[in-house]
Amino acid sequence: MVIDDDEIDQMLYARVAAASGIVRPLLQFSLAAEAMQYFRQTNAQPVDLIALDINMPMMSGYDFLDAATTEFGDRFAKAVFVMLTTEISPEEVVRAKSFAIVKGFARKPITIETLRSWSGAATF
Repeated sequence: MVIDDDEIDQMLYARVAAASGIVRPLLQFSLAAEAMQYFRQTNAQPVDLIALDINMPMMSGYDFLDAATTEFGDRFAKAVFVMLTTEISPEEVVRAKSFAIVKGFARKPITIETLRSWSGAATF
């Protein structure tokens, strides 16, 4: 799953996921609130990995993590998160480490190599 408000980045994610051959299906959401609605569905498919943009309008990536872990608890925490950002600051690393489900960061734009590294569990 990818949660990112940038339309061009979303097109790139779809292209990279298709070219990698390791992502099926790719769920894409432009707003964190849309992803929250997805997880509220009783028939929502489990998600192995969520690439989450930090800076989004209305609900940031960190706001999404707060809300989702509070509302969905253990069921939701089985997903591995990789935070997406254009610049990784030490403050962002500290904040992300406060969430046990966040396993690392990825700089935008995502490449096939980045995606393949996630299949081996991205880490800080």
